[in-house]
Parts: sequence; C-alpha cells; structure tokens
Amino acid sequence: MLLAQALSIDGDSAGARLELKAAARIVEEFGVAVAVHDRLIDDGGVPPAARELGLTAREVEVLALVAAGRTNRQIAEALFIAVKTASAHVSSLLLKLGVANRSEAGAVARRLHLD
Repeated sequence: MLLAQALSIDGDSAGARLELKAAARIVEEFGVAVAVHDRLIDDGGVPPAARELGLTAREVEVLALVAAGRTNRQIAEALFIAVKTASAHVSSLLLKLGVANRSEAGAVARRLHLD
C-alpha cells in the first residue's frame, strides 16, 4: 500500500490503482483485516503503540500477519519477500516484543490493536 501511495504522489494514478488492487487481493486471499486510520498513524506509517515498542513499518505489517496465524512462507508471499527475510522479521519481532512465541506476539498485537 505504501508503493501505491508513492505512485500516487508521483502522479502515476494508474500504477497506484494497480498496486491497490493487488493489495486488496492479498487481503482478501489471506483474510487479513487491514485498517489504517489517519489518527492512529504517524508520519512514518507506524502506529504510536508500535513506535513505542521500536517496531518498523515492515514489522507492523509482519506482526499483523503473525497475529492472523500466517506462516513464514505465507508472510513472505504476502509481502513479496524471501521466506528467510520473513523469518528474520518474525525473530526480530519476538525479541522487540519480549515474547517467546508467535501466539504471544499475536496476543500483544491484539492488545495494542496492531493486528
């Protein structure tokens, strides 16, 4: 979705529409609820609760997928990254959140409304 926003800013509305359609297909396919409220998002695209935890915008995306029960392979496919990269993001999230496993990370995401 960030790419669609960047394309729109650059004046490529056709490209932005294509990116938004691709994002919508991913959301529909994986059943991931993506809600971005302007009042919750800071300038860097990171919700304040996530920023306080030191999470990046990409880690917030990964956390939402983890909270939805997605595997590293599914996360990689959804975000167009390597499985190893998805695994590294998940490991980083577990450390930053101070949790032992994916289900605990999902619980933190839900508690902070980051899922």
